[in-house]
Amino acid sequence: MQPLLQKNNITQALESTSPLLREDDQIDVLAGQWAYSLRWEDLPAELIDRCIQSMVDSFGVGLAGSQHESFQTSLRISHLLYRGSNGSATVLGQTNLYDMPVAAWLNGTAMHALDFDDTSFVGVLHPSTIVVPALLALAEEMNASYRDFLLAYVAGVETELYLGATLGHHAYDTGHWTTASLGVVGAAVACGKLLGLSKTQLTETIRLALHLSAGMRSVHGSLAKAHLAGVASRTGLECALAVQEGLDGGKGAYIGQYGYLTLLGLPRDLPAASIPGQPYRLVTPGISFKQYPLCSATQAAIDALLILQRQHRFDATDIDHITCYGTPLVVGCLKHGVPENASQAQFSMPFALATAAIDGTVSIAHLKTDWLANEQMRALASKVRLHQDDNLVSLEQFQDYPEAARVIVTLKNGDSHSEEVFAAAGMPKNPISSASLNKKFIECAAPVIGHSATELYRQLHRTEDTAKVKDILKWCAALTNQDSATR
Repeated sequence: MQPLLQKNNITQALESTSPLLREDDQIDVLAGQWAYSLRWEDLPAELIDRCIQSMVDSFGVGLAGSQHESFQTSLRISHLLYRGSNGSATVLGQTNLYDMPVAAWLNGTAMHALDFDDTSFVGVLHPSTIVVPALLALAEEMNASYRDFLLAYVAGVETELYLGATLGHHAYDTGHWTTASLGVVGAAVACGKLLGLSKTQLTETIRLALHLSAGMRSVHGSLAKAHLAGVASRTGLECALAVQEGLDGGKGAYIGQYGYLTLLGLPRDLPAASIPGQPYRLVTPGISFKQYPLCSATQAAIDALLILQRQHRFDATDIDHITCYGTPLVVGCLKHGVPENASQAQFSMPFALATAAIDGTVSIAHLKTDWLANEQMRALASKVRLHQDDNLVSLEQFQDYPEAARVIVTLKNGDSHSEEVFAAAGMPKNPISSASLNKKFIECAAPVIGHSATELYRQLHRTEDTAKVKDILKWCAALTNQDSATR
């Protein structure tokens, strides 16, 4: 006879929890009420500036990502499923127009294809890459103003960051890819806000999105990662439209017996973070913009290596081996050694440091087949070792410096040089300049839309009432001018 199963610690914690939050105090209700009440006049100037930065970054990396293999794969899949493109929504890098859900899916794939999109360590996610594509498709269909679009963006992103702040790193640490699983909630709220849904409807939208959230970190290093980002964006849009048509999400989606917290193994009386907008988490603690098209866990280490090269004037041929120490988050994210493809390269510290040592940077061009096969890069990458250092930053410092790194370069002559970087350029504690963001945008966008990139950059900085999303998106169509048509 088999013994009875013992109750695990999670089950015991759920059964012994203190009285649950009242229905009106649930996070889905509070977030829905907050998103409904948000007005343009509520937004401080610093927050609007951060939103503009995110739009510039999202459009730029999305245009570059529209040339990536993962986007091209999703594009082929879309034609198999939907038999062509006969809609009214713009897809980055394409001249054809698509149906709203397909545009959200494909633009989401494009914006995440290069892993070059903005990042937040509140919940450990890419905050814009799921929200922006869903919102773009809907805003274009509605002929919405850019100002209303930005307001809806704040509602969506701040809601997903609110969830992220409440959950901490637990969801990510237990294997959930929070970019998709929380991003779908952000996309749903943003679209619901733009649609003008009521307080109750926005709450139902959050609940429905929680039911449909998905994403596992095992997707890292595969073409499916960007594809999943696109699917999450499409799902968020569909949630808002479904609730508008009368679908509800059902009570208990967040703290119910079989709700989101239970599935995460968290107690149902988990205290909520302060409500969205208090503070605006896009500003405090802020989000990061990447310098290199790789997982953010590589960025500080690359900066450290390049500092050493400038200070000690050695090049790649002088290096015997490289040792890198990173926080648990760094080591947990970078599971690949010498990569076999571009997707693995984006999650490989050996690739990142070897490439930077040889070429002085890591760019989109380094994710091509010829560089991945480069013998010098592969030989040096095989001499890079990554180790976890639990004492690199203190527990109190971790929120500010979650991906700190120390790099030790040992040269063939026996000399050894070490450098620590707690916050890579672009992190909230080490902000990237507007000039650098502009340069990144042009480098990403110009190969796809030529001189139209300069006009798109200007359009993305408009906030007056007359600006329309449609007017901005027309600059994103591939081959929109003679220069790009002849490139």
